[in-house]
Amino acid sequence: MIAKDNLSLNTVEKDGFQRFMKIIAPLYKIPARKQITKLLDEKYEVLSLLMKKKIATATTITLTCDVWTEVLNTVSFLGITAHFLFQGELTSVSIGIYELDERHTAKYLGTVLDNICMDWNIPLSKIHAVVTDNAANIVKAVEIVFGKNKHVACLAHSINLIPAKIFDKLPDLKVLINKIKSIVTYFKHSVLASDELRKNQRASGTSLKLIQEVSTRWSSTYYMIERFMEVIDNVSAVLINQRNSPPMLSAFEVATAQEILKILKPLEMITVEISNEKHPTISKVIPMIYLLRNKINELTPESEIGKQSKKYILQEINVRFNNIENNELYAIATVLDLRFRKIYFESQLSCSNAIHKINKLLQNTKNEQQNINNKTNLHTEVDPTSLWSSHSSLVAKANNLISENGSGCLHSHLKNYLNQDALPLQANPIEYWTSIENACPNLSKIALKYVSTIATSVPSERLFSRTGNIMTDNRNRLKGDRLSRLLFLSSLDIADWHLSD
Repeated sequence: MIAKDNLSLNTVEKDGFQRFMKIIAPLYKIPARKQITKLLDEKYEVLSLLMKKKIATATTITLTCDVWTEVLNTVSFLGITAHFLFQGELTSVSIGIYELDERHTAKYLGTVLDNICMDWNIPLSKIHAVVTDNAANIVKAVEIVFGKNKHVACLAHSINLIPAKIFDKLPDLKVLINKIKSIVTYFKHSVLASDELRKNQRASGTSLKLIQEVSTRWSSTYYMIERFMEVIDNVSAVLINQRNSPPMLSAFEVATAQEILKILKPLEMITVEISNEKHPTISKVIPMIYLLRNKINELTPESEIGKQSKKYILQEINVRFNNIENNELYAIATVLDLRFRKIYFESQLSCSNAIHKINKLLQNTKNEQQNINNKTNLHTEVDPTSLWSSHSSLVAKANNLISENGSGCLHSHLKNYLNQDALPLQANPIEYWTSIENACPNLSKIALKYVSTIATSVPSERLFSRTGNIMTDNRNRLKGDRLSRLLFLSSLDIADWHLSD
C-alpha cells in the first residue's frame, strides 16, 4: 500500500492510520517507520531479482529514457524503462530513476546508461533500440553506448514539436490564438461572466466548460480552440453585455479558427492514438506519417493563415520524417506487420531494401516446415473521420498486387508471408507472430524482434509523473536510490508482489 498508493513512509505513525488499524485489527502490532523501510527494501531486493531473471529470458529489449529535473530540490534524474517479450506478451518494467550529479554531457549520460545496464544484468547486445526525445546529448549518449542505428526518436515528441513550430512561424496565428485565450481567461477570472455563461448554456441545453491552454502541451491549445468554437454563440451572447470584456472574434477570424482546427486535427488524431495505446510500436509510424501527409494535403484552406499553416506543417513533417522509410528499424517493422507490409511505402526502393534485408537474415537459417495459414482479411468498420479512414481501400488495392521486389529470389517463407491477406487494423501483430512461432520459428523470431519495438518514450516520461506524486513538499528529502526503489515497486502489478511470497 505504501509503494502502490504513493503514501509517505511515516503513514504507519499517523493518528488516522493507527486509529483505522485499531478498529480493523486491534491485536495487530503496526510496524514502525524504520521497519516499513526495511520491509520495502527486502521486497525490492527479492522482486528486482525476479525481474532480472525475467529480463534474462528476453532475446531483445527496448529501453526508453528521459532526463527530468525535480523542482523542489533542483535535482536531475534519468528515468529508464525496459520493454521485452515474455511468454508472448510485451512486458514493461520501470527500472527506476537515477540521480544525476554532473553536467549532462553525452559522455556522462552514456556512462550512466552503461552502468544501469550492468546493474540490471542487461547485455548491450540484447538492446535492440533505445527510445528518447530529440535532445542532442541523450541522442549522442545512446549512439556512444549502443550504436548509431539503435536510437529511435520518440514519435510523440516529434509530433508535438510540429504545431509549436507553426505557432512560432506565424505571428498572425499566434495573435488569433491569444485573442481566444484572452476570452477564455476572462471567463476563468470573472465570476459574473462565468455565471452568465452557465445561465445562457442552460437555456440552450448545453453545459460545456471553456478549456484553458497549457503552454507545455500544444494539444491543450487545440482543445481550447475546439471548445471555444463549440460554445461561441453562448460566449458572444454574454460578452456583448459585459463591461471591460475582451473583444469578440470577427466572422473572418471565426472562419480562420475553424480552418486551423481542421489542419491540426490529423496531428491531434496521432497524439490521441499513441497516448491511448499502452505500447504503440514502430510498425505504425510509417503508415501514420503517410496518412498524416495525405490528410493535410487533402485540405483546401481559404484564409492566408490557413494556407501558411498547411504549408509549414507539411514542411515540418518532411524535416522530421522525410528519411524514415530509409531507417531499417522502422522499415523492417512495417513490412513484418501483416496489417501494413508494403502499402504505406512511398519509396519502393526503401521497401525493397527492407524486404531484402529480411531475406538476408533468413538466408542462413536451416529449412523449416512452412505452415503459415492464409489469413482472411476480416473487414472491420473504420470511422470515416479517423486517421485510418483510407486504410481499407489501400488494403483492397494492395491485395491484388504480387511482390515486385524480386519475389523470385526471396526465401519461400518470406514470399508466402508477403502474399498473405492483411490482418484487420485492430489485430495485434505480436499475437499473430507468436501464434505461428512453432510453424515458422525463424521468420517469427525476426518479426517479433522488430514489431515489439515501441515508438515513444512516454513510459519513461510517466515515471516522472509518478515521481511528482511521490516527491512532495512533505517528502522532499527522499534520495535518488530510495525514490528509484519506490518507483520500481509502484510500477509492478499487484500479482507481481506475490511472486516473492
